[in-house]
Amino acid sequence: MSKIDSHRGIVVGVDGSPGSQAAVRWAARDAELRNVPLTLAHVLPAAAGTRLASSVASGRTRSRIDAGQQLLDEALKIAEESCERGLSQIYREMASGTTVSTLAKLSEDAHLVVAGCRGAGSLRAGTWVR
Repeated sequence: MSKIDSHRGIVVGVDGSPGSQAAVRWAARDAELRNVPLTLAHVLPAAAGTRLASSVASGRTRSRIDAGQQLLDEALKIAEESCERGLSQIYREMASGTTVSTLAKLSEDAHLVVAGCRGAGSLRAGTWVR
């Protein structure tokens, strides 16, 4: 890749919501047009990620990891179905932390970051990102 391209290409947040699914479709088509990789990113709650780093994961943590993997698998299918010619590279990443800080970290090595208009969680009125 050239210097203006990046390793992750277009990063899209995946949480299974309708907004996330629409973001995956859009990001996949845009990655295809730009001929850059697509990175599907799912963020686990920070507590799950702490346990993820340990050698033995609890049942709850394992369940969250499995659910996250399923969301990434579904997003991969959506991305592949959204493209006419197909994508050259698709990465799947699962990380732990807060959604905003994790996507911001992934954006350091990305061409573009795409997120749906509303996730699976809820935001209080007046919530915004600086």
